[in-house]
Amino acid sequence: MKLVIDLLKQKNNYLMQFKKIGSLECDRLRSGDYSHIERFYYNRQIILDAIENIDKNLKSYTVQNTSEEDRETISILLRKQREITRAILQKDLIVHSYLNDLQYDLVESQIA
Repeated sequence: MKLVIDLLKQKNNYLMQFKKIGSLECDRLRSGDYSHIERFYYNRQIILDAIENIDKNLKSYTVQNTSEEDRETISILLRKQREITRAILQKDLIVHSYLNDLQYDLVESQIA
């Protein structure tokens, strides 16, 4: 069970990194700096690949005969995962909004 808990902790750490780069990109886009967007998506993909590998490892384990303490730890880690994921989704919506605005501005400038 220790391995499952360690994998969940690793996954949460990767999700926190994912959230952090999203926040940084939002700050850049807010200031009008779109020069890092390709690097942003590249870094996200690296993190997503790592998370996918963790998920594959997690699928090979079944939770059986776990102590109450381990179940509580797993529950806490999964709740934290949901919180981080919600924050990531909020940042993604902001990034998407900035990119849509940029696209709209580019189209408008070509029409004018």
